[in-house]
Amino acid sequence: MHAEIEVASKRIAHYVRTTPVMYLEPDAWGIQAHIVLKLEQLQHTGSFKPRGAFNRILTNEVPEAGVIAASGGNHGIAVAYAAQHLGYRSEIFVPEVCSPVKVERLRSYGAQVSLVGATYADQIPFNKTSNNPSRTRSLVWHRSSSQVTSTPTGVTSLDCLALRLFLLPHSSDHAKSL
Repeated sequence: MHAEIEVASKRIAHYVRTTPVMYLEPDAWGIQAHIVLKLEQLQHTGSFKPRGAFNRILTNEVPEAGVIAASGGNHGIAVAYAAQHLGYRSEIFVPEVCSPVKVERLRSYGAQVSLVGATYADQIPFNKTSNNPSRTRSLVWHRSSSQVTSTPTGVTSLDCLALRLFLLPHSSDHAKSL
């Protein structure tokens, strides 16, 4: 798995940001530990999700119809962003309860937005029956259905390893030097 993560890291490097880290002071939030935050909210679209979206698109042949996803959240936004950035069409299916702000954000990335079902739970049958590549002629995936999508999450861990974040000594002297 480590090798797959390294390959994914190289594949998506030109499309995503290396996000910074923030070292908190000892005893932050009353926790007796060194706390280091990886600031993925500074990534394109505000989450780590573009890592998986770019990796999925870059590792697949994308049909002329483009990409399709069902998500009213960060996954859909990342898919729309990556598709637009790479020059593909995207269609994102969201539940009717999806925030109008998110719908507009999806559209700002060029996505065709389709409202499906009254709630997020209503998307479960949609994901199982309507996301049919032979019907849509699109590259289709659910946010948690693919190792190709989830492997780049490990890229964040590689960033942390490169910064030696997992090897911090547990002493207040080290925290003071940060």
